[in-house]
Amino acid sequence: MHRLLPFVLVFAAACAAPKPAADSAAPPAASAEEPHDMADSMHTEHAADRPTPSGAVQPPRVPVVGETVNYIGSRGYYARPRSRPTRAGLIVAHEWWGLNDNVRRMADRLAGEGYRVLAIDLYAGMVATRPDSAAGLYRAATTDLDGMRDNLQRAYRWLTGPQGGATGKVGILGWCMGGLVAIEGAMTLPTQLDAAVIYYGDMSGATVERLRPIRMPILGHFAEQDRAIPPDSVAAFEQRLAAAGRPADLTVYPGVGHGFANPTGQRYDAAAEAEAWTKTVAFLRQNLLPTPARTTRPRTTRPRTTRPRARRN
Repeated sequence: MHRLLPFVLVFAAACAAPKPAADSAAPPAASAEEPHDMADSMHTEHAADRPTPSGAVQPPRVPVVGETVNYIGSRGYYARPRSRPTRAGLIVAHEWWGLNDNVRRMADRLAGEGYRVLAIDLYAGMVATRPDSAAGLYRAATTDLDGMRDNLQRAYRWLTGPQGGATGKVGILGWCMGGLVAIEGAMTLPTQLDAAVIYYGDMSGATVERLRPIRMPILGHFAEQDRAIPPDSVAAFEQRLAAAGRPADLTVYPGVGHGFANPTGQRYDAAAEAEAWTKTVAFLRQNLLPTPARTTRPRTTRPRTTRPRARRN
């Protein structure tokens, strides 16, 4: 296990007006297969948080176009580079606040890196503006894994179909609750997806048996001071990945807490987010974008010139 100051775990191995969220949501009983109910833990992490744009929301590197779309029964946000053709796709899963404008802007930022991006909606059009309502929406979404899997499968079919146009490789990325969705997506589409990026998502439902079919590489970003998903849970996830024979690169960033790279909220850490973003961009480029063909310029040879010999008298 590699460590970075002091924790880095590396194992080689839509825009429709949102409906206000209800403040009450009774948690259904989770089955043994499901990730444990983390709504209370997440509420503790975000108790003083507010859904304001974070420093992660930055303009895309190249101009993009985005629109609200219906991906086979659900509304999401679709973005792509305006003039640069691309076949690579990326499914983006929102944090616990929901598919808000900040997540849409992050979809734009990712599209600017060369992807057709579909930001999915796990809250059926609702977005949270307070931690109480976010906890209820989080609980409902994460205890309905069948619904989550169906949403992911529909998103993949739409993105790789004629409307999405992602006929190349496709990855998945998510923050907070979206990190859970990203690992769930990897296990739901183990051979269809080509890369997965997890930002501090709950991995408790990722058993060895469910991880074993995965064929894609995994990149994970976690926080040393995350009380909901502490470093020891990341180490346990690493061990399950190793037992399943799956390649992964998991980093625990020192001195930061849960949500340090979220597009929404006040827990943003600029240095850690920038480092995670750089790794994410490089990882996605390596695993989703085609390698540019190397061209060799033909050697040009100049005709040899011979000087006339001086005539002897």
